Amino acid sequence: LSPEPQKSISSALPDTTNIDPHAEIIENGFRIEKRVEFLKELFKKHKKLTRKQIVEITKIGQSTATKDLQKLCESGFLARRSPTKSPSTDYFEYIKI
Repeated sequence: LSPEPQKSISSALPDTTNIDPHAEIIENGFRIEKRVEFLKELFKKHKKLTRKQIVEITKIGQSTATKDLQKLCESGFLARRSPTKSPSTDYFEYIKI
């Protein structure tokens, strides 16, 4: 029996010459897209949520939540409801498209 030839360390590692170094970042998407998709899922499940609830659930700032909710309202996905003159009573409601 002849001894099995030794493999070099480099031949034991996977070939990474054709791997895009940015593939993982691109595959994970952009944070805003993920955040908006998460908000859409929340509204599909719960139908009505306040800005305060969004901030607490997502751990994002109030201004970021406001911008995201505004975009979803402009796209027709949500409607802003104001039961009283006080903005603190505003909530957002999912609109089935």
